[in-house]
Amino acid sequence: MRLKDARMSVGLTQEAVAKAMDISRTAVAMWETGQVNPTADKLPQLAKLYECTIDELFIPEDKNHDETGLQR
Repeated sequence: MRLKDARMSVGLTQEAVAKAMDISRTAVAMWETGQVNPTADKLPQLAKLYECTIDELFIPEDKNHDETGLQR
């Protein structure tokens, strides 16, 4: 699951995530672009916000499907 997809699936903005987690919106953007990863201490709160497990945050994208979920 991509972090951006997880955030959007629960209808949150980057700003809302940043405020809820007491971090900058830039940090959220950097997580979503893969420039940096969330620190371990942020993962439980992030998973709770995104209504998923920590493991689900790191499931790689299926290489047999495009970004719309359609099979290639």
